[in-house]
Amino acid sequence: MTEPPDANRDTARTLDRDRYLAALFAPEPARPALFALAAFGGETARVRDAVREPMLGEIRLQWWHDGLSAGPAEPATGNPVLDGVRAAALHWHLPLAALVRTVEARRLELYDDPYPSLTELEGAAGETDGTLTQLAAIVLAEGRDPATGTFAGHAGVAETLIRVISEMPVLAARGRCLLPLDVLDRHGVEVADVLAGNATPALAAAVADLAEAARSHLDAVRAGLADVAPAVLPAFLHLAPLRGRLATLVRPGRDPFRQPLAPSPLRDQWRLWRVARAPSRRL
Repeated sequence: MTEPPDANRDTARTLDRDRYLAALFAPEPARPALFALAAFGGETARVRDAVREPMLGEIRLQWWHDGLSAGPAEPATGNPVLDGVRAAALHWHLPLAALVRTVEARRLELYDDPYPSLTELEGAAGETDGTLTQLAAIVLAEGRDPATGTFAGHAGVAETLIRVISEMPVLAARGRCLLPLDVLDRHGVEVADVLAGNATPALAAAVADLAEAARSHLDAVRAGLADVAPAVLPAFLHLAPLRGRLATLVRPGRDPFRQPLAPSPLRDQWRLWRVARAPSRRL
């Protein structure tokens, strides 16, 4: 596979720095595909924030849907991300249908409705972040099935839940709430309370439930990596900083509507390096 345009690497670094850093631990021939997958994930995830109306988001996502559905051998489009993902699919035998399902899952985010249940949020996470992790694992297994689908699903859910907690203050300010309704209901929290920025003990308990679920999924990944081929490990390295970030987000007494500090790139790189050395102990 030829080296992709710098745009793929740069887009990955800008929109999904964790996956970008993880890709640097992969063999050089695999990096173009990993950068393209990370860039694709970042581009489709930010569609909601890039449009004012859901219909405009539908149009953008339909463009991705059509471009992926056309197949990996179609002529280049001039879009480095789409062309990079197609090239990766052709070279590493990736199922583009999985990325089409990712696009469909992103449509749910266009309408700002909370997920009805934690189970439905976890399902969407598996189709988005989980799919990106599994496809990265296939690349690192040189196009073969690495038997990591279950662990990739857990990985996707963990990172999505932590992102939902982290982005809660920004989303609330925009009139959006992604916290699942069944978790809010269990603690007597109204969506209006979240949108108003009311940091109540009940909301803290609901967030703690999500944090515990995220830890459980991270634990499942850590246990599963003991049986994963070392060559596939970089597909999961982007999870390395998450446990530390989660601990900061749900520290006792912290205001959940306080914008978290930006992650330290040096600290994140150090955590990735530690996990790369001993994944079963460090993740």
